[in-house]
Amino acid sequence: MRRASFPFRYSSGFHPSPAMSFGPALKVGVEGLKEYLDMELIAPVDLQAMLSNLNLTLPEGIRAGRIGFQPGGEKSLNSFIIRYVYRVNCESGLAAEGFAEKKELIVTTKKETIINIKEMVMELLRIDENTFDIIVCDKGEIKARLDDILPAIFNKPLDEMKITRTAMSGWKGSWTEPMETIKNEQ
Repeated sequence: MRRASFPFRYSSGFHPSPAMSFGPALKVGVEGLKEYLDMELIAPVDLQAMLSNLNLTLPEGIRAGRIGFQPGGEKSLNSFIIRYVYRVNCESGLAAEGFAEKKELIVTTKKETIINIKEMVMELLRIDENTFDIIVCDKGEIKARLDDILPAIFNKPLDEMKITRTAMSGWKGSWTEPMETIKNEQ
């Protein structure tokens, strides 16, 4: 972004840094196809020129798709995004035997919190014998963590699965992706 000449607003203090924050972090080893970040820039800005310049400077295989203005006072990405869509694949096959019939599936997290992951799984859709799409949602202060959810559903260690986050959204009267509410996007 610095090479693309983004006019960042910097934090104050002894070590000023660009005012930016990424959306919910991905677990190490999990791919993301649609990731977001918020940043504060100094006006005026030309969105189309910024997007073009950014894509010229990004490494091969990474591309910025859209850019837009967000009005002040909106929730941060980490506060807004509470719903995640993942594609889960395992070469040796995946099965979620009995998951749909269970009323609850209780697990104890690494932090010794007891949760019912059945409440967090909104949809589980088999794609083929090796692949499922899963939609999970945070429940209040409890974040939907793949470490807790996927091994309990598929009865396999997380490191045997290839996981790709394909979408994220928040609730604004309906499930809404962050860029859906942005104005003046290019």
